[in-house]
Amino acid sequence: MSLAAGVARGDAGDMSDTTYALVTGANKGLGLTTVRRLAELGWTVLLGARDASRGAAAASGLAGLDVHVLPIDVTSDESACTAAKRVEDSYGRLDVLVNNAGITGPYVAAADTGAGDLRKTYETNVFGPVRVTRAFLPLLTRSAAPRIVMVSSGMGSIAVTSDPSRLESQLVALTCTSSKTALNMITTQTRPDGPLTSDPQRAQRVPDRRGGDGRDRHPRPGPAGRADGDLRRPERSRALVGPVRVAADRPDLLLYDITRYAGRALAHRWNVPLVQLSPSMVAWEGFEEDMGEALAFRRDPRLVEYRERFAAWLDGLGIDLDPDTFSGRPRCVVLIPRALQPHADDVDEKVYTFVGPSLDRRPHQGDWPESEKPLVLVSLGSAYNDRTEFFRACVAAFGPLPWQVVLAIGPHTDPAAIAELPPNVELHRWVPQLAVLRRASAFVTHAGMGGCSEGLHEGVPMIAVSQAVDQFGNAAMLQELGVGVHLRPRRPRPRRCGRPC
Repeated sequence: MSLAAGVARGDAGDMSDTTYALVTGANKGLGLTTVRRLAELGWTVLLGARDASRGAAAASGLAGLDVHVLPIDVTSDESACTAAKRVEDSYGRLDVLVNNAGITGPYVAAADTGAGDLRKTYETNVFGPVRVTRAFLPLLTRSAAPRIVMVSSGMGSIAVTSDPSRLESQLVALTCTSSKTALNMITTQTRPDGPLTSDPQRAQRVPDRRGGDGRDRHPRPGPAGRADGDLRRPERSRALVGPVRVAADRPDLLLYDITRYAGRALAHRWNVPLVQLSPSMVAWEGFEEDMGEALAFRRDPRLVEYRERFAAWLDGLGIDLDPDTFSGRPRCVVLIPRALQPHADDVDEKVYTFVGPSLDRRPHQGDWPESEKPLVLVSLGSAYNDRTEFFRACVAAFGPLPWQVVLAIGPHTDPAAIAELPPNVELHRWVPQLAVLRRASAFVTHAGMGGCSEGLHEGVPMIAVSQAVDQFGNAAMLQELGVGVHLRPRRPRPRRCGRPC
C-alpha cells in the first residue's frame, strides 16, 4: 500500500498507541526484513524506496501488515524533504527512523580507487543518513521517545580492520568501509542526550505505548530481533542464542543456514532435530584432498586461537562438544541445481538432498515483452557490477549484430560513461532477470550461483565472465556441461565477446 493512498492524519504531538517507523532502502535485503519484523510487532511501518514500483512490489509480499510505501531517494535533499512532508501530513510525527539505505561501491584496490568512487558511495552511505535525519528531526521531536538507528558494519571499525588476526583486515573495499567509519563518527559525535544512537540496546528503547491496564500493546523487539552482524563468528551468536533458549514454545525441527552457528546451538539447547540449508556447493568424498590448496588456511596458527574462542563459546552455552563435533555434517538441503555441484556423484545422498533454488515465486516483478530479434541479456549481478569498460565492450561487440541487447548495469556504473547506444541496445539499472531470460537467446553473466541457476532453468546459453569467489568454479561447471563458455577474467575484447557460443 502506498502512503499516497492516505490514512487519517495524526495531530502534531499525537501520542496514540501506534508506533510509526521509517526504514530507508527497504525494498530488499536487511531493510525489507526489518520492515517485516517491525510490522509484525503491530507497528505502522513506512517502507522507504528510491523506486516506488520496486517498493510496491516488495510491499505486496507483506499483505496483512500495516506497511506503506514511501518514495525517498536518500541522495536528494528535495526527495528527503518531500518524504518528510508526506509523513507529517499523514501521521503528524515519526517515532523510529532506521537509516538502512546503503551501497557497497567497487571492490578494487585502494590505489585504484578515485575520489569519484568515494564520492558516489559517500553520497548514499554518509550524506544520505545525515540528509534524511535532518529532514525528519522535526517529526521525531514530536515523539515521546524518538529513536534513530544507523545501520553500520564491523568493517567500519579501524581497530578490527587493522588487526592482522581478523578476516576483515584482508578484505579490500575502501569506499564502503571508509563510509561506514565516517557514519560511526557521525553517530558518536551527536549529542548523547539526543535521539540519535548507534547502540543496538538503546535503539530498541522505542516509545512505551501502554494502555490503562499497564500491558504493552506494541512489544519492543528484544536482542533476538536485531541484526547481530556475521554470526559465523561464534561469539556474535551468543546474543541470539541467550534470549531464545528459554522459550517455552519449542519447534519440532530447526532449519539453519550453513554459516549461522546460532541455529545449530539452539537445536542442541532444545534437543530438537536440525536441517542445514546450503545455498552453495557442498562437500564430497575426498573434498579435503581435492581442495587442499584452497583449505591451506587450516594450517594458519591463527586457527588455533579461533578454535579456542569457539570452544569457549560452546562452553558458555552449556554445549559439551568440541568444535569439530559441533561443526560436523548434519542432514542438509542443498539449494543449488545438482548439475552445478562439483563431483556430484561423490556427494553422500544420505546427508545431502538437492532441491535446487525457488524460481517460481516472482510474479510481482512483472513480465518482459517478446523481442522480434534474438535477445541477449548482459548482467554482472548485484555486487560486482561497477565495470564500465566491460559494458562498453559488450556494446561494441553486440551492437552491430541483428540482436536486441539488454544491459543491466546496476547502481554503480554511470550510464553516460558507457557510450552512445545503438538502437538495438537498451540500458537499465535493474531488470526482472528471470522474466528477461524467458525471452533470451543468450546470457552474458558473471556466473554467480543465482544467475547460473536461472540460466539453466530457462535453458539459455551462457557466456560466463567470472570475477570473484565461487564464480570461477561455476563458470567451469557451465562449460563442462556444454551450456556455456568461460571467458577468463581480463580486459574484454569486442571481437571475442561477439563470437557465437
